[in-house]
Amino acid sequence: MPSARVLLPALFIAWSGIAIGAEYSEEPYKTSAIEPARVLVEAVAINNWLNANHTRMAPGQSQGAREHLHALIDSRVKELYTKDGVLLPKSPDPVLAMLYSWAGRLGVFGADSVYAALRNV
Repeated sequence: MPSARVLLPALFIAWSGIAIGAEYSEEPYKTSAIEPARVLVEAVAINNWLNANHTRMAPGQSQGAREHLHALIDSRVKELYTKDGVLLPKSPDPVLAMLYSWAGRLGVFGADSVYAALRNV
């Protein structure tokens, strides 16, 4: 019977081959959770709400805010991809930068790095 040292890497390599052989699809980038005009309205609203409440939010509120920011960021990035074929904007995008800024302040891993990249566009 093969040992775990041989079997586990073999399974990983076999699984990786299946994943690598899969076709790339742009389909996930084509459907936004929130339409573009509504993203702008909700981005301003969540910015105003967080400015007023971020220091006194309960843990459940922080999680809800992070999830809403995620949906707004997702929709904004998909809009950029549909319009320009890029994931990061070619010119400054204050709305996307503001959303990532709040995500970073609320503890979303990696959001600060994206925010820094957006500030340097």
